[in-house]
Amino acid sequence: MLNLSPLTDDAGTVIHRMVISEPMALVPYEHIVSFKGLPSPATAYDDPGLFEKRGNAVSPWRANSTAIAISATRWKWGDEERRHYALMHNAMSEALAHVIARIGHHYDDIVAWVAPGLTHRSFVIGRGERAANNVPAAKKVGTGRVELVGANDHLPAGQPIACLPTLDDCKDAVERLAARLGTDITQATGIYARGGANATPLALPELLDVLVARLRPL
Repeated sequence: MLNLSPLTDDAGTVIHRMVISEPMALVPYEHIVSFKGLPSPATAYDDPGLFEKRGNAVSPWRANSTAIAISATRWKWGDEERRHYALMHNAMSEALAHVIARIGHHYDDIVAWVAPGLTHRSFVIGRGERAANNVPAAKKVGTGRVELVGANDHLPAGQPIACLPTLDDCKDAVERLAARLGTDITQATGIYARGGANATPLALPELLDVLVARLRPL
């Protein structure tokens, strides 16, 4: 994790890691700590406008704020917060697609390793992938809806970013985790669910097998 160089193996495979980040869209792994001799902007990566459920992802001092205070430190989003979420989401997706379109020809495969419950998956997948991933296709604003656009909507049809693991991969991982631990599915699911939005299980052997299998043919 602390090695910032590309990953290689004896077979000649080279993996260049990048981080999907708010609000910079995509950060090469070698720049997650420092950039041009200074601390990287990626070290303060969370754009607070993207996390509605935290209750503090608002800018109540803005003239167009529609957030409603529900306590001294928590707010409920209004229409403008939801509208600007969609605008920020779509701008990041477009920036992500722009980078991949520019450098993608250097790679044999481009994979986003993103937990299904994370907002980052929505940045990547296109319209036709959202239902299968249980990812919203739009944000409700007032009586209307603002469409959420992913990077794959901007990329050529034959060159999408592969978003893994799939929901079926995750289901299979829970079953294999139960078998490895000698427990039932309910207990395994509880263990698997630790970590925000199912992010922690991405490091489980049962899911890393999926990523390794994707990389092995290369």
